[in-house]
Amino acid sequence: MPTITEITPADAPAPTPAAATSSTKADDAGSSVAVELSDSPADDPTLEPLKADNPNYCETVRRGLLIEAGEGFADIEAMDVFRISKIPDNDGRTVFIFLPENLPDYQMPRAARDEIVERATLYAFTQLHKHVVREQREYTAVWLCMNDEERWSPLPMKWWRRTYKATPRLFMERLGMLNIVHPSL
Repeated sequence: MPTITEITPADAPAPTPAAATSSTKADDAGSSVAVELSDSPADDPTLEPLKADNPNYCETVRRGLLIEAGEGFADIEAMDVFRISKIPDNDGRTVFIFLPENLPDYQMPRAARDEIVERATLYAFTQLHKHVVREQREYTAVWLCMNDEERWSPLPMKWWRRTYKATPRLFMERLGMLNIVHPSL
């Protein structure tokens, strides 16, 4: 539960990160400040049951939740590599659409490309976690493959292995349908 702490200017500690502070107030004299601290967004109780079998998943979601509460994922959203459809499938399940073609390709320096792929992974897992784990909902996944012979996938085999191993079994149990769309030339 959030608590309110009185802090006087003389004994004030270093500033609390923005993600942990919900509001700040000062009295008219400026002698004390009431800071309302909220629970950290990374303290998601739904991660606890998954921790023993899926520590990498839990760490990924925690990192994603902290980024979402802080700087956000506007850069990844602008790339349009992952979408949540506003329209459910025929069985009422949320539809998640993956568009890896919109990830940067090999013309970008590797470190920058790897950072973007990592942020996209954090964003996707964070959004999936909210629906599949927190809300305990089934879902449909649509993977739109690219069809460019001159351009290879920006997702290396290492990413596929790591992502598959980190994904809790719960995701496979709640997956209603997987659609892989690979257009022909």
